[in-house]
Amino acid sequence: QLLSLVLGIVFGLLAGYYGGLVATLISRFIEVLQAFPSLLFIIVLSVSLGPGLLTAYIALGIVGWASVARIVRGQTMSLREAEYVEGARAMGASRASQIFRHILPGTLPSLIVIYSIGVGGAIIGEATLSFLGLGVRPPTPSWGQMIADGQSYLTTAWWMSVYPGIAIAIVVVAFNFLGDQLRDALDPRRR
Repeated sequence: QLLSLVLGIVFGLLAGYYGGLVATLISRFIEVLQAFPSLLFIIVLSVSLGPGLLTAYIALGIVGWASVARIVRGQTMSLREAEYVEGARAMGASRASQIFRHILPGTLPSLIVIYSIGVGGAIIGEATLSFLGLGVRPPTPSWGQMIADGQSYLTTAWWMSVYPGIAIAIVVVAFNFLGDQLRDALDPRRR
């Protein structure tokens, strides 16, 4: 998830601040990436790189950065015209200073929400890969692997699959609520 956040921030800031050809190229690349079903793309990456925890991280990071970049790009485009950024530009601030000291902090409330929702998505993605046998390998624990292992015992020991599924649901919903609460607490426009 951290890989997708870093890539999304970098490409979103570049596309939103510079605009023009840079924004067009990055936007087209994002559109091509998002044209493919993400689960299918994750499975193809996992099969080609080989199953494992690092592979799951890389596959989820490559798939997830495009949505982060789109949101950061939109916010950057609106913030680069803000008065405080134009004031910094008039005072002679470098482009890097404008981007990292003035624009990036303005995108943080949205990034917190994106990251918290993305963590839930990454948990579901990893569980899906592990359920299919493409994620982490035993002895590393995984809720998806637990669900897959308990599948053959559904009639006699149903809890082997149901409890890990409930745990996934609780954790994902908790991360979504956490992100929403953090956004409300950190966004100065909501005070």
